[in-house]
Amino acid sequence: MNTHNAGNVSGLTQNSVLTFMQEGHFSRHIQRMRMLYTERRKLVAQVFTQVLGDKVSIEHQLGGMHMIVKLKNQNADDVALSNRMMKSGLYSQALSEWSTRPVHPSLILSFTNIQTKAECYELAHRLKELMI
Repeated sequence: MNTHNAGNVSGLTQNSVLTFMQEGHFSRHIQRMRMLYTERRKLVAQVFTQVLGDKVSIEHQLGGMHMIVKLKNQNADDVALSNRMMKSGLYSQALSEWSTRPVHPSLILSFTNIQTKAECYELAHRLKELMI
């Protein structure tokens, strides 16, 4: 098999990845991650709605690794909230920073590393404290 060196990746690594994909391991990994992330997305949406339902709504999404959390207060500053979260050790992005036109104040949050319901409740309560 003739493999070309792609950047600084060795031929051995390239052949290993090729074999991994050809044997179907990558496809199975993607399927497992889709199921896992679907479960985690549902958990976060449920807990955030329960804890923060008076302050946020969760945008329904079919896939991906992030969720859009809309702030119910139309005058909320999603950038300021995102900055407060960062200072508190929570990562988020303000949706308004990704748009050239005005958008509803919202946060872009990853949910992929939230492993337990208790952890999710803790994060939701921490976010609630930052929502002034």
